[in-house]
Amino acid sequence: EKSHSYLYPTKHEPSGRFLAIHSIVVQKEYQRLGVARALLDYYLKSIEIYNAELDEAGINRRRNKLKAKKSDAKIEKIILLTKSSMSNLFLQVGFRWRATIEVREDPLYEMEREVPSDHSSLPLSTLKQP
Repeated sequence: EKSHSYLYPTKHEPSGRFLAIHSIVVQKEYQRLGVARALLDYYLKSIEIYNAELDEAGINRRRNKLKAKKSDAKIEKIILLTKSSMSNLFLQVGFRWRATIEVREDPLYEMEREVPSDHSSLPLSTLKQP
Protein backbone atom coordinates (compact mmCIF):
# COMPACT_ATOMS: atom_id res chain seq x y z
CA GLU A 1 0.00 0.00 0.00
CA LYS A 2 1.14 3.51 -0.77
CA SER A 3 1.47 5.97 2.05
CA HIS A 4 1.81 9.68 1.41
CA SER A 5 0.51 13.06 2.30
CA TYR A 6 -2.67 14.46 0.77
CA LEU A 7 -2.22 15.32 -2.93
CA TYR A 8 -5.28 17.48 -3.64
CA PRO A 9 -5.50 21.25 -3.15
CA THR A 10 -6.49 22.18 0.39
CA LYS A 11 -7.65 25.68 -0.52
CA HIS A 12 -11.38 26.14 -1.18
CA GLU A 13 -12.04 26.87 -4.86
CA PRO A 14 -15.78 27.64 -5.32
CA SER A 15 -15.69 26.87 -9.05
CA GLY A 16 -13.00 24.22 -8.93
CA ARG A 17 -13.15 20.93 -10.82
CA PHE A 18 -12.98 18.77 -7.68
CA LEU A 19 -15.70 18.31 -5.10
CA ALA A 20 -14.69 17.04 -1.66
CA ILE A 21 -17.06 15.04 0.50
CA HIS A 22 -16.19 15.81 4.10
CA SER A 23 -18.63 13.56 5.93
CA ILE A 24 -21.76 11.46 5.82
CA VAL A 25 -23.44 11.22 9.19
CA VAL A 26 -26.40 9.01 10.05
CA GLN A 27 -28.06 8.98 13.44
CA LYS A 28 -27.23 5.82 15.43
CA GLU A 29 -30.68 4.19 15.26
CA TYR A 30 -30.78 4.58 11.45
CA GLN A 31 -27.33 3.12 10.78
CA ARG A 32 -27.07 -0.15 8.83
CA LEU A 33 -30.44 0.50 7.16
CA GLY A 34 -29.10 1.84 3.85
CA VAL A 35 -29.58 5.51 4.74
CA ALA A 36 -25.97 6.52 4.05
CA ARG A 37 -26.03 4.67 0.72
CA ALA A 38 -29.30 6.36 -0.29
CA LEU A 39 -27.92 9.80 0.65
CA LEU A 40 -24.74 9.14 -1.29
CA ASP A 41 -26.61 7.83 -4.37
CA TYR A 42 -28.87 10.90 -4.37
CA TYR A 43 -25.93 13.28 -3.95
CA LEU A 44 -23.93 11.66 -6.75
CA LYS A 45 -26.93 11.77 -9.09
CA SER A 46 -27.50 15.46 -8.28
CA ILE A 47 -23.88 16.22 -9.26
CA GLU A 48 -24.43 14.50 -12.61
CA ILE A 49 -27.61 16.54 -13.09
CA TYR A 50 -25.74 19.75 -12.20
CA ASN A 51 -23.13 18.97 -14.86
CA ALA A 52 -25.83 18.10 -17.42
CA GLU A 53 -27.57 21.42 -16.72
CA LEU A 54 -24.28 23.22 -17.38
CA ASP A 55 -24.06 21.39 -20.72
CA GLU A 56 -27.66 22.38 -21.51
CA ALA A 57 -27.01 26.00 -20.47
CA GLY A 58 -24.04 26.11 -22.83
CA ILE A 59 -26.18 24.86 -25.72
CA ASN A 60 -28.91 27.40 -24.93
CA ARG A 61 -26.34 30.18 -24.53
CA ARG A 62 -24.99 29.52 -28.01
CA ARG A 63 -28.47 29.26 -29.52
CA ASN A 64 -30.00 32.26 -27.76
CA LYS A 65 -26.85 34.26 -27.03
CA LEU A 66 -27.79 34.31 -23.35
CA LYS A 67 -25.39 34.47 -20.45
CA ALA A 68 -25.37 31.28 -18.41
CA LYS A 69 -23.10 29.36 -16.09
CA LYS A 70 -19.76 28.51 -17.58
CA SER A 71 -19.51 24.93 -18.77
CA ASP A 72 -15.93 24.83 -17.49
CA ALA A 73 -17.34 24.98 -13.92
CA LYS A 74 -18.30 21.31 -14.24
CA ILE A 75 -17.31 18.94 -11.48
CA GLU A 76 -14.91 16.37 -12.90
CA LYS A 77 -13.94 14.38 -9.83
CA ILE A 78 -15.21 13.73 -6.31
CA ILE A 79 -12.57 13.15 -3.66
CA LEU A 80 -12.66 12.10 -0.02
CA LEU A 81 -10.74 10.70 2.90
CA THR A 82 -12.36 7.87 4.82
CA LYS A 83 -11.62 5.41 7.56
CA SER A 84 -11.16 1.83 6.43
CA SER A 85 -14.44 0.85 8.13
CA MET A 86 -16.37 3.13 5.74
CA SER A 87 -14.48 2.38 2.53
CA ASN A 88 -16.87 -0.34 1.29
CA LEU A 89 -19.73 2.17 1.16
CA PHE A 90 -17.75 4.31 -1.26
CA LEU A 91 -16.41 1.37 -3.27
CA GLN A 92 -20.02 0.23 -3.87
CA VAL A 93 -20.89 3.52 -5.60
CA GLY A 94 -17.87 3.69 -7.88
CA PHE A 95 -15.11 5.28 -5.84
CA ARG A 96 -11.67 3.82 -6.16
CA TRP A 97 -8.82 3.70 -3.70
CA ARG A 98 -5.94 6.07 -4.47
CA ALA A 99 -3.69 5.86 -1.46
CA THR A 100 -3.39 5.22 2.23
CA ILE A 101 -2.49 8.07 4.53
CA GLU A 102 -0.94 7.00 7.82
CA VAL A 103 -2.51 8.96 10.66
CA ARG A 104 -1.95 7.63 14.16
CA GLU A 105 -3.01 3.96 14.41
CA ASP A 106 -6.02 4.24 12.09
CA PRO A 107 -5.02 5.00 8.47
CA LEU A 108 -7.23 7.04 6.17
CA TYR A 109 -7.97 5.98 2.62
CA GLU A 110 -7.87 8.58 -0.09
CA MET A 111 -10.59 7.76 -2.60
CA GLU A 112 -11.86 9.35 -5.79
CA ARG A 113 -14.63 8.98 -8.32
CA GLU A 114 -14.84 10.47 -11.79
CA VAL A 115 -18.11 12.22 -12.58
CA PRO A 116 -19.41 10.74 -15.86
CA SER A 117 -19.51 13.23 -18.71
CA ASP A 118 -22.02 11.12 -20.64
CA HIS A 119 -25.47 11.84 -19.21
CA SER A 120 -27.32 9.23 -21.24
CA SER A 121 -27.81 7.20 -18.05
CA LEU A 122 -29.88 10.00 -16.51
CA PRO A 123 -33.64 9.84 -17.00
CA LEU A 124 -34.77 12.73 -19.20
CA SER A 125 -37.18 13.93 -16.50
CA THR A 126 -34.27 14.59 -14.15
CA LEU A 127 -32.80 17.06 -16.61
CA LYS A 128 -35.90 19.21 -16.87
CA GLN A 129 -36.82 21.82 -14.31
CA PRO A 130 -40.43 22.00 -13.09
